[in-house]
Amino acid sequence: LVLALEDLHWADDASLDAVARLAEALNWHAALILGNARPTLFERRPHWGEGERGHLRLDLKALSTAAIGKLVQALVAAGGEVVPEAVSTFVAERSEGNPYYVEELVEMLRTRDVLRQGPAGWEVDPIQLQNVEVPTTLQGVLQARLDALGGEERQALQLASILGKVFWDGAVLALGAADATALDRLRGRGLVLARERSGFPDQREFVFKHALLCDAAYSTLLKKTRTALHAQAATWM
Repeated sequence: LVLALEDLHWADDASLDAVARLAEALNWHAALILGNARPTLFERRPHWGEGERGHLRLDLKALSTAAIGKLVQALVAAGGEVVPEAVSTFVAERSEGNPYYVEELVEMLRTRDVLRQGPAGWEVDPIQLQNVEVPTTLQGVLQARLDALGGEERQALQLASILGKVFWDGAVLALGAADATALDRLRGRGLVLARERSGFPDQREFVFKHALLCDAAYSTLLKKTRTALHAQAATWM
């Protein structure tokens, strides 16, 4: 038995205590509890899990410069073309070793035509690369992507964030989206993914490409608007 628990940093104290009791109850069974969390969990519960039988904490470190170079190569040139070293250096210096930040920075360079495919392979304009303005945080990069969207796409993404990382086209329409086809355009931009199966009959199910993108879209909604939208989402469900 493998129990995968995601986003434990959002769990309340009672739920965290229940996980510890569950681990103890399963102690002599063929079971594995695999949880992930952001560091904020240990700011709130610094000793959670520590000293428990069979407990192992793995802290993910920032990507090394070499690993970032390999990731940039994989993102841009799946066919084996060589990506200019200046691009890998640029991304490594600004991404702080965060793989999602690396992905978004590469996408930004391609969107702004700083990195483009020429007759002899991928090429970059060194002057453009030197002068390109890059937000200093991943949140800033995501916000810039949201700002670059058309009105209908941005609205659909904001309304989808009310439902969380997983959402449905019917729910987004019920919350006031102007056009459900905006979700397909967002999918084309690589911001959301479509799932083959849906938790609701006759509804198309989508998922945000990354939970941080969902957070960024949600943060753009006014607090007084969120309450009413959450009530509408609950009614739809």
